[in-house]
Amino acid sequence: MDIHVGRGVGLIIERAILSAERRIVVCSPWISEKYAEILSRKAREGVEVHVVTSEAPAPLLRRDLRWLPLLFLSIALAALSIYTSQSLPLLLSAGLLTLSLLLLARRPVVDIHVPPGFVHAKIYVVDGVAYLSSANLTESGMHGNVEFVVVVDDPREVERIERAVLSLAQPG
Repeated sequence: MDIHVGRGVGLIIERAILSAERRIVVCSPWISEKYAEILSRKAREGVEVHVVTSEAPAPLLRRDLRWLPLLFLSIALAALSIYTSQSLPLLLSAGLLTLSLLLLARRPVVDIHVPPGFVHAKIYVVDGVAYLSSANLTESGMHGNVEFVVVVDDPREVERIERAVLSLAQPG
């Protein structure tokens, strides 16, 4: 366990999030657009991302749009089949359209939980290391304010901390 106090100690958390390879769990009442974008990018890169917050910023609510070209292709194919009066392209385009709409309707790339009440805790778990902090996931929390960060790397304690954070996300 390490304890850090001072201005800019949130950089410890920021660096961990930026280098995450497997899993990020964030519990913070405030998440700036910058860090929401970073979390979304990490999720698109294949990192499992869970966020417990009081209000989810817009970048976290964006859906995975990698399937959008498939939607456009299916619409173009449908238009071509109608124009040429051929049924095979029409059937193919209907299937592609259905598939692309199902894929686009998926949940956002980040697993977001907004439990009832105000989330005030600031806890970050990244690839098996927990960071207990006073810092929100904002520029001032990570860089400007005088904050503290306690780094916990004992696997049993990290698991308990992560379970506690994710239990906030469970209804009831």
